[in-house]
Amino acid sequence: MPKTDSKPKAAANIAPGDNRQKPYRNPWFVVPFAVTAVLGMVVLRACGKGPDDDDGVNRSAPIHSAEAMQRGNSLAGRNGAAAAKAPAAKTAADSGAENVSPKPRSVLCTMVYPTTVDLARPDAKNFVPTNPEHPESALFGSVRTGSDGRARFHKGVDIAPQKKDRKGRALDSVYAVAAGRVAYVNRVAGDSNYGIHVVLLHSDPIGDVYTLYAHLASVADGLKVGQTVEPGTVLGVMGNTANSAIPLWRSHLHFEVGLVHSSRFGAWCDENGVKPNRGNFHGWNMHPVNPLTFFPHFARHATTTFGEYLATVPAGVELVVANPKNRIPEYFGRYPSLWNGPVAWSGPIVLSVSDSGLILGGRPANEAECETLAQSKARAAILAVHENILGRNGVRLVAKDGKGWVLGKALTRWLDTLWY
Repeated sequence: MPKTDSKPKAAANIAPGDNRQKPYRNPWFVVPFAVTAVLGMVVLRACGKGPDDDDGVNRSAPIHSAEAMQRGNSLAGRNGAAAAKAPAAKTAADSGAENVSPKPRSVLCTMVYPTTVDLARPDAKNFVPTNPEHPESALFGSVRTGSDGRARFHKGVDIAPQKKDRKGRALDSVYAVAAGRVAYVNRVAGDSNYGIHVVLLHSDPIGDVYTLYAHLASVADGLKVGQTVEPGTVLGVMGNTANSAIPLWRSHLHFEVGLVHSSRFGAWCDENGVKPNRGNFHGWNMHPVNPLTFFPHFARHATTTFGEYLATVPAGVELVVANPKNRIPEYFGRYPSLWNGPVAWSGPIVLSVSDSGLILGGRPANEAECETLAQSKARAAILAVHENILGRNGVRLVAKDGKGWVLGKALTRWLDTLWY
């Protein structure tokens, strides 16, 4: 494996500020007056911040390496020290309450970045667009356009190399962002849109959270499924592999973080002839969140969870869905805190869904919603569409025609696998 430049950076210590996460702002509203300036603005907007927003963030806070984390300078440890200097909030213990259970801890509270780039305070030069004229294409969301002229959803961020060899090949190591286990390893470059890639699962009170590291030049020797990793474990080297050519100048790490849609996706692939069968870790079955809001959230809060972060992610669409199995989807068995209702429920359900297709929550449908579904004579009906969140709507679970919003073709597979 080529020698790399430095160790991963731990998430920065950020002073307490505004805890409210602002919705993702569509970067297509940025006016391009110069490529660098545009990307700088787009990055800020993708983080849910405008350049003049005062969010209480200490943007000059030091960045610590993985080695420094081992000396106690982790995100949680350093935020805890900062909090000790600030006026303490009144707790249940202060009020005389006894036997208060400690808050479940997420391994995501002790993270490093996947490369040496600081993703809590991103810089324009640290992302690689598909075309310099469209800098937003390096970011998360409906930021790309297919050959048919329709929007395409980019499920992660494309992080630029910080060091190259004389031939222009990236030398950056790619690191596990948090403690977890290896769920999937693909070492065949032409076998996937992701190229050579690794998927990890991380324990969080909400359930398993996945992270994905794609377009690698190589995977670390000996890395295998089932292996445990720590923050900063080297997974491989940044590259430009894929099943279609990525030019050398566009070498980058595609990074994703999110939740797994179905635990039976591999069986569904077998039944439907989907090849190669990657088990549960096919791109169709992994629904992400925006890394450029995810990392700042965890940098702000010492003891947060993925569920608390997910509560800040806005819904793009709300659906009422028929219940062909007379039970709640197994998704809510793996992520039980996202279900708001009785476990034994056999009627229609309402789902709140993000712009990426990630289920943010579910509950039993009320009488009026059940009637809406019945009148639609379909397996699902639209209750609400938040166009400002969907933006260009690259996922297309719903679609807009001349008469308004209708169910999209992509919803069929999404529902099939949800209930499989």
